[in-house]
Amino acid sequence: MDLRVLDPAPEEDFTRYKPPESIELRGKQLSIALDDGSAVKLAFAGGDAPSHDCVKISENVFFISYVTIEACVSYVLDTATGLVTRVAAGQSGKAEISFGALADTPATSLHGFTADLAGNAAEWTLGTGDQSFFKVVYGDGGAELSRPRDSGAALAATDFKAVKIAEGIYLQNAAVTRGGEVFSVNLLSDFDRVKCVGNVFGTAADGRVFYRVIGGYGRIV
Repeated sequence: MDLRVLDPAPEEDFTRYKPPESIELRGKQLSIALDDGSAVKLAFAGGDAPSHDCVKISENVFFISYVTIEACVSYVLDTATGLVTRVAAGQSGKAEISFGALADTPATSLHGFTADLAGNAAEWTLGTGDQSFFKVVYGDGGAELSRPRDSGAALAATDFKAVKIAEGIYLQNAAVTRGGEVFSVNLLSDFDRVKCVGNVFGTAADGRVFYRVIGGYGRIV
């Protein structure tokens, strides 16, 4: 599977401000019970060869992702509560979101979808190029994405969903189309510190698959 990113901007321009890889979970194994009744075990390789992409957005919240032949699977883990959100995105850009908790956590409630972000807007900078500057306007039924510095280029976003992870921290997912490309976007935002991490995964116009971990800083507008 070809995981090269086909965006015209250099790859490092989308990762310039991404937080460094976290090593806190290396060598550990997590058992997760999901709300659909399934159980997942995440085993993190030790040493210098990570088995998952893993970055932190705050002291207790991790963004974890990996790619299989057919999908990109992402987890948001809050170690303070033991709660987990899982996003499984296919090459079509569509994603399935499920909620759960670490198996040894007596969770009384799980993460869930929210409309908290409606009526707000934020700008996110992932790099120095015009194509790495995004604006997101949150509405009652979705979100509008654009690139104000790239001739205001709009990105068609559908199936937008937001999940509250912790106070001020939200996971956002949408299926985005641009030209002949279709991809899933995960953006985990800390609106108190105004920074973000996430990933993109999907299919380019020529049928190749691409994946990238992203991150940056922003401002509320």
